Amino acid sequence: MAAAAAVSFPWSICSAQAAETGLYAGPGCYGLTHLSRFDAWLGEPVHHVTENLDQSSWSNLVSDAEWSIGCYAKVRSTTSFTFSIPMLTEDGASTLAKGAAGEYDQYFTQIAKILVAHDLSTSIIRIGWEFNGNWQPWSSHKDNVHFMSYYRRIVSLMRAVPGARFQFEWCPNVGTGSLAPDQSYPGDDFVDIVGMDVYDGHYSAIDAAADSRWNYFVTRDYGLQWQVDFANAHGKRFSLPEWACCGASTGDDPYFINQMARWLRNNGYLYADYWDSNTVYRGELSNGQYPMAAAAYLADFGAR
Repeated sequence: MAAAAAVSFPWSICSAQAAETGLYAGPGCYGLTHLSRFDAWLGEPVHHVTENLDQSSWSNLVSDAEWSIGCYAKVRSTTSFTFSIPMLTEDGASTLAKGAAGEYDQYFTQIAKILVAHDLSTSIIRIGWEFNGNWQPWSSHKDNVHFMSYYRRIVSLMRAVPGARFQFEWCPNVGTGSLAPDQSYPGDDFVDIVGMDVYDGHYSAIDAAADSRWNYFVTRDYGLQWQVDFANAHGKRFSLPEWACCGASTGDDPYFINQMARWLRNNGYLYADYWDSNTVYRGELSNGQYPMAAAAYLADFGAR
């Protein structure tokens, strides 16, 4: 399917600047309530939210999109959004090859129309996030050729909806995963932003100490330095749609917060959305469970 050329932004030559502070707040109207609580805790409003749409079934994806987008549209005048749209659902029958052949086109067109109808036509669309891992139904190692063609098809479909001005984010998880992420790059015409999800975690001797763990996040294959270099080489801006500390055997880790704040500032990220939640990963800061990391976050990102 032919696609319109991607909008070209001179982001790669921008000087370093503070990333737009944001968070993953939770689904729909529940997330909207959490967003208000987080603003009060932080002492100032955040201006970006990542929302991950339901992937349990195709019908649930569309109904969740209608509900969630309708809820978050209430704050569209003060908040910008990244909507994460699954490429496949967890029904066990959906495949990347079927997607590339057009079997699921209607769902992406529907979601694009919902966004436009709610005046969210400039939202960031994060398609098939964490594709280099082995936990998503759309993991690229299963069928990389069709992953890339399907990704391009989704971008083309959503761009074709009248009024759409979306930016599209290609977002691996940090590290090589099951297939090196650059092997699944769909091409510059179909990517506006290079994202990455980064969660603080201690799994082996190499990341046992806070300082060595941070250095590993930066220097490892397909780590943070790779993200910046890859995005710059392709003339793209870069972001962290999901990041969090403390939840995977590291304990209360203010060092990770401080280093991430410095990294974001020095490299000029577009936005960085903290995973202020205990679902899937236990990273919530605003509930007081990690007092040292919370204090570091407030000092680095809160009211000045």
